[in-house]
Amino acid sequence: MREKNTPQMLDPQADLIDGMDIDELLPKATPRPLAIAGQDRRPKPSRAVRAVELALRSGATFWHNPDGEPYADIPLDGARATLPVYSRGFRRWLAGLLFSEAGVALGGDAANAAVDIVAAYALFSGETREVFVRVAPGPEGHIFIDLGDDSWRAIEITPAGWRTVPCPPVRFLRSRGMRPLPEPVPGDGWARLRKILAHVSDRDFLLMVAWLIGAIRPTGPYAILWLCGEPGSAKTSTGRILRSFVDPAAAPLRSPPRDERDLVATAKNSWAVGWTICRICPIGYRTRSAALPPAAAIRRANCIRTPSPWFLNSPGPRSLHQSRSWPSAGISAIAQWR
Repeated sequence: MREKNTPQMLDPQADLIDGMDIDELLPKATPRPLAIAGQDRRPKPSRAVRAVELALRSGATFWHNPDGEPYADIPLDGARATLPVYSRGFRRWLAGLLFSEAGVALGGDAANAAVDIVAAYALFSGETREVFVRVAPGPEGHIFIDLGDDSWRAIEITPAGWRTVPCPPVRFLRSRGMRPLPEPVPGDGWARLRKILAHVSDRDFLLMVAWLIGAIRPTGPYAILWLCGEPGSAKTSTGRILRSFVDPAAAPLRSPPRDERDLVATAKNSWAVGWTICRICPIGYRTRSAALPPAAAIRRANCIRTPSPWFLNSPGPRSLHQSRSWPSAGISAIAQWR
């Protein structure tokens, strides 16, 4: 005897079930979704797919550099911000798009999937472009310097002068340790700098000015500026002042790298590099406890397109420069080219 309550998963027309074999009965046992008037019965896209769709409709462009690293150009109130796709900044921007549109969060596997989809789009559908740190060559021999401010402006230097541009034609990469440059103004800047560096001689000041001018060139060779002097002769303060004019950073002076990997990472994420407490020896640079990078490490840094101006802080290389007359107090500068 058949039960009065027909299971919900079966077809309500129970009379049609009598006399059917199993092959005919299975299709009718398939669950059917409940239809609600006015509701779309199509499955909703996942959060990752929705985030990618929002990113593609936001006006952002996706591309990659010659090394195959994906990047995104994000419109920002008339300016353009460049972010690596595999960076925290891009993930936050992507999550912000989804939260503003749907009020849901993007995290975990969904965030990883969305970033991977955008990275694939940048690699296989985007253009190939160069990315630079702080200083970049432009068309017709122009030079662009990233100001590092929130509006992503840059300074364009031409034979006729300089100007501030809101959206330069080159792309800049920024690290978390970078700090903004002060906006330049016309005037007697060298005379003011000479008053700040009143503790150095005229000869050493000329070397420092030459290093500063060379530091804003997009290509090398660059001078390595050695700031030498006795303890308390303002070597560290002088290095901080010089770097603040070309590449301000949260850590303007660093301890020498422990190995070649640390050197390459430092040279890739900053423009001007300052090493502190260095001792000079014939095979390279040596600190009190560890060796600074040998020539092989410097060559590798150049091979990955990270040549940059350096300055070193040293107690005074008397052992290698016996012919020179070193002051017993104060600071002295040496410039060597590499």
